[in-house]
Amino acid sequence: MAYFDENVLRDTQLLDDSGNLNDAGKELLAHLLKKLPLFHKGRWGEAFMPLMSRCVPACVELVIVRDGKVLLCHRKDEFFDGWHTPGTYIGPGESFQEAAQRCADREIKAQVLVIKCIASFLNNDNPRFSDLSNLLYCEITGNPQNGTWFQKCPPDLIPVHRKFWPVIEPYLT
Repeated sequence: MAYFDENVLRDTQLLDDSGNLNDAGKELLAHLLKKLPLFHKGRWGEAFMPLMSRCVPACVELVIVRDGKVLLCHRKDEFFDGWHTPGTYIGPGESFQEAAQRCADREIKAQVLVIKCIASFLNNDNPRFSDLSNLLYCEITGNPQNGTWFQKCPPDLIPVHRKFWPVIEPYLT
């Protein structure tokens, strides 16, 4: 960010002597944050990582089981490379069902119905930032357009989701 390096912030008197935002800086930040769209209704671009790393956002992870197999999606990016449960962060004002369906629309292109929350995990081992995963046992309507069904834990399940498997496994019988 060429426009807002440390020197620019100091010159505009938005930082205190320790390099943290002072009251004027916090006021400006609060004003700017109000200009961002709600997380689930827009893109935050460069603001996503710095904002999320300052809080513990909650997400939904969809546990979709059919015929003794769980549906997983594949992801390969700078943070994750492997299979994972379809998931997304919960937007302000969203219910588990609304977040789950938004996730399903994007990742597997199918209708889902949340049956129950089967577990929650605090993910301090997430390589991006800590978050709280809520595993939602879901029913699916029709056939998903994306994903693969697994009866056993794939060896390349992403590390942050490996702790989910003991909760998922009893549903595969």
